[in-house]
Amino acid sequence: MRELRAGKSLTKPQIGRDFGCSQATVCATLMRLQEEGLVKKRGYHGTTVTRNLLAEGVLMAEIRIKFEMEGVRHATEALSDDDFSRIRTAYRKWMVPPKRRRWRYATISL
Repeated sequence: MRELRAGKSLTKPQIGRDFGCSQATVCATLMRLQEEGLVKKRGYHGTTVTRNLLAEGVLMAEIRIKFEMEGVRHATEALSDDDFSRIRTAYRKWMVPPKRRRWRYATISL
């Protein structure tokens, strides 16, 4: 994980090159970072890293985790045992460590 100084200007091509990912991935990531208040888009002038204190970052992460876990709880209330079995099967299939798979991006976030 990298740390970027507040005020640093970022461009999509630069991020794509640095992290070896597609422009679609960069766009989705920047959108999420903007929603979380970590960057600010400036139109055609790139994206700027915002100033966030460590305590604010920790609080944002805690709120996000609680919110997402509540969403998972709500979404899974109606699932059957068969549904959970299929989810476990899919999880085992896709969460195989990348070393044992042929392609680079084998893991996903659930």
